[in-house]
Amino acid sequence: MRKKLLIGLMSLMMVGLCAGIGQAALFDFNNFKELNKTLAGGGTWSYFHDMPSNFSVPPDIIMAAELTISYQKALAIGYLSIYGETVPGSPGFAVTWNAKTADFDLSSILDSWSEEGGQLEVDVTGLGFITLLTSNLHLVYDDVENNNNHTAVPEPAALSLRGTGLLGLALASRSKIRK
Repeated sequence: MRKKLLIGLMSLMMVGLCAGIGQAALFDFNNFKELNKTLAGGGTWSYFHDMPSNFSVPPDIIMAAELTISYQKALAIGYLSIYGETVPGSPGFAVTWNAKTADFDLSSILDSWSEEGGQLEVDVTGLGFITLLTSNLHLVYDDVENNNNHTAVPEPAALSLRGTGLLGLALASRSKIRK
C-alpha cells in the first residue's frame, strides 16, 4: 500500500513538473549612439534613441531599462531629463577630468510608454563644461502581446515540484536498497 502511494505521488509530481513550464518572449535591446558633443556654460542638448518597434507599456513588462552615458568634464554638473522629466540620480555626475560613465535606471520613466517604436528624447544640461562621448540605451522586456520568440521559462512551482519529485525518487531507491 505504501509503495503504491509513493509511486502515485511521484507520478503526480512529474505531471506537475511537465505542466509548470511557461512561455515568455524576452527581448534584449541595445541602441548605441556616438555623441561627441561639448556643452558649455549651462547649455542643453537633445538627442534621440530609437526604441524597439514592438515595445509598448502596457502590456509589455520592463525587466530593465538603463541609459549609460560616457562623458568628460571639468568641474561641472550634468542633469538628464527624458521628455522634460528629470531622471533620478542625474544631478551631480561625478566630478572628473577623465572619461567616465553614468548609469541611469529609466524603468519608472518608461512605465507609461505608449508609443510603439518611435524615439526616446534625451536632454542633457551641463553646468560648466561637459563633453558627451557616447550613449547606450539597454532594454530588457517581456513582449506580452507578440509571443513570437518563445523561451521556455520554468515557473517557481515547477522547480519545487521537481525538487520534491527527486527527493521522492531518492527515498524510494533508498528503501529498495535496504530491503
